[in-house]
Amino acid sequence: MKAGNTGLVTVLAGQMPADYQTIASAIISLANNPNTVLTFARTTGATDFTRQMAAVAFASVARQDAENARLMIPSLAQAQQLNEDQIQELRDIVAWRLMGNDVTDEQAKWRDDAIMRSQSTSLIERRVRMALGTGDRRGLNTWLARLPMEAKEKDEWRYWQADLLLETRT
Repeated sequence: MKAGNTGLVTVLAGQMPADYQTIASAIISLANNPNTVLTFARTTGATDFTRQMAAVAFASVARQDAENARLMIPSLAQAQQLNEDQIQELRDIVAWRLMGNDVTDEQAKWRDDAIMRSQSTSLIERRVRMALGTGDRRGLNTWLARLPMEAKEKDEWRYWQADLLLETRT
């Protein structure tokens, strides 16, 4: 399902034992229409497997409509009994989609809050680059500070840290 091969999902789900046909049909339906992820989450029991399927479908929804995905996170979290790390994974997926200049102030605030909680180095680095691109020196300082120590050791981030340090001394 992650690769988007709905035909394979259908074949494999069809091979499930008879007592698994309810979940099999739910998976087929989800593979064919990822926008039904909330219905899937509410009608299937919360297991590691269903959480994984819901996350894959959620990523597809986020690619098509980040705002819809953002608003669905609390309901999805409740329906599939997601822990904080799993909820953050969903937030990270949406935050990646809200990196453009075409976001509302509310979406930008939500995105930055999600990234502030994130442990994803690549997502934080992307936010640093966004601050650089918009000339946001204060934001640059904030996001550089959020990088893990290992990432801060990269030459590109050391350069910008030094640049900010020089700026504060003048």
